Amino acid sequence: MIPLLQTVARLVIDTIAQHLAVTEKPVSETLEILSKVNEFYDSSWNKLLFVLSAAFAILAIIVPIAIQYIQNKSIKASEKELENKIIEEIEKARKEIKNELINALNEKIEEYDIKLKKSNDELSGMIMHINGINSFEDKEFILAFQSFVYAFGYNIDGDVKYQLELNLENILWCLQELTQESIEELREKKFYDLESLMNKIIKEADDKTIEIIMSIKEKLKIIN
Repeated sequence: MIPLLQTVARLVIDTIAQHLAVTEKPVSETLEILSKVNEFYDSSWNKLLFVLSAAFAILAIIVPIAIQYIQNKSIKASEKELENKIIEEIEKARKEIKNELINALNEKIEEYDIKLKKSNDELSGMIMHINGINSFEDKEFILAFQSFVYAFGYNIDGDVKYQLELNLENILWCLQELTQESIEELREKKFYDLESLMNKIIKEADDKTIEIIMSIKEKLKIIN
């Protein structure tokens, strides 16, 4: 821009000089005119420098402030985005931990329920076994048979394997003591399914247990 102004000024001076030369003005007048033009040129040039200096000074102040403002705004936006992301991840982790705890708790509750049921079945089997023994000793063989069958069922549900063979022996003793009329009376009541219970364990039973089961089935066939 500065070279352009200089060029323009020079052209103005040359044009004036040529004009003066054509009109044949006096030298003193020509010099005066040239002096005024030069003063005007210098004044304009100084004003231009002042304006440019002022503009650069203003820009030197405003630009850093604007850059700092933009940077601060960008940093705040980034901080907000990061904060939201952290909150989101924390909430996600909290839900995952909560679900894991709930699942673990449910598994423990289910495991405890299974153990509790087995314990209840084992205890119920023991009670029915004792009732069967007492009834057998009192020669109440129908009640004893019923108690031993119930005890046998509880032993299966509670996985009390050491009692299975003993209860089968007790059931066989009761059958040997019962009359056909008593067995028929038991069949009419249909309170048990002894054959179904025996079939649940026969595949994993040892030879002695299988022998007792076969004797019971044979005894039931003879009664029929």
